[in-house]
Amino acid sequence: MTGAERMPIIYIRGYAGPPSGIDKQVDDPFYGFNTGATHVRVNSDRDPRFYQFESPILRLMTDEGYTLLVHGDQQVYLQSRPDRTVPPASIWVLRFYDYAASTFGTSISDRPEQFDLERAAERLYDLVQLVRRKTGAPKVYLVAHSMGGLIARCMIEKVARSVDPHTGHTREPASALVDKLFTYGTPHGGIVFDMGGGLVDWAMETFGPCGWTSSLPTRCTGTSPRAPPRVRTHRRAGSRTRSRKKPSTCAASSA
Repeated sequence: MTGAERMPIIYIRGYAGPPSGIDKQVDDPFYGFNTGATHVRVNSDRDPRFYQFESPILRLMTDEGYTLLVHGDQQVYLQSRPDRTVPPASIWVLRFYDYAASTFGTSISDRPEQFDLERAAERLYDLVQLVRRKTGAPKVYLVAHSMGGLIARCMIEKVARSVDPHTGHTREPASALVDKLFTYGTPHGGIVFDMGGGLVDWAMETFGPCGWTSSLPTRCTGTSPRAPPRVRTHRRAGSRTRSRKKPSTCAASSA
């Protein structure tokens, strides 16, 4: 990666499960992206084996010279810095689950929020703009795991095309904000269970835990899973796209 390509990287994690899972996840300062692994789950002989994998954040810091800037609260740190003074080669994590956690008292919000995909996408848009302003970088890279890819797509395809209710102005298009979007393990075509003749799908849509419905096509309406032109998207092998339902996007209309 050359100096000219060193744009800020924003990580977006996936589904954390019910409220108890959210409370556990927010205890991790980097939402799990600092965690490595010790298993090759399936090798060429279809047997697991030992192998030490560094975390993606550690690899970026040791191999690519990126900096992880937290200083107690990355949001407060960014807001306190003068514009164009933060290194562009920096790593940030969208901590969207903090607002739904029950463990922070009133330090994050007055009361825990019900997780909402569109609200998380709006917070991603705000973080992208803040990081761009403080680093002076023209654009950012987005790296998203699982449901995080749907949050990123919703920001790109819906939020960035809408009017900001606080200012009354149309938001900047995603093509001006995001250079590349990388997703892995993201259910771009929705999630369908191959059992129960559709009964399990109905049960999860009706009674599923907090955030489950963000992986359903009904959350994002449209006909194409592609991002808007000029935002380059990359899906890692294994990203889940199979579905009995139509592939979906977050369209400009309300979901």
